[in-house]
Amino acid sequence: VVYVVDCCFVKQRAYNPLLGLEALCVAPASKASAAQRAGRAGRVRAGRCFRLAPRAAWEALAPAATVPEMQRSDLAAMVMQLKALGIDNIMRFEWLSPPPAEAMVRALEALAALGVLDDDARLTR
Repeated sequence: VVYVVDCCFVKQRAYNPLLGLEALCVAPASKASAAQRAGRAGRVRAGRCFRLAPRAAWEALAPAATVPEMQRSDLAAMVMQLKALGIDNIMRFEWLSPPPAEAMVRALEALAALGVLDDDARLTR
């Protein structure tokens, strides 16, 4: 790849725990993500990255990385996996980037409604 054309937008999965819906949203890329895209140009020979944004829009991009996926995803499958690994008290689990408490509660409610968890929040057989 010699040339990269970057629109400075990404499609991100976003989960709304209040509605219980997951959507694919278009959001501005972070500078870290844009720099990674630019790095794809010129791996074999000299390359260039063209950004389809004015300099003011580039300056306005978030400087750091994007919000971790753990904080914007449905947690039901992950909670079930942790329970299967023997971690029963997931509310006190030490996360690298802790998910919102509301999303964790919604995941537990969804698993209980499906019959995956019993009254003590343990996996059923």
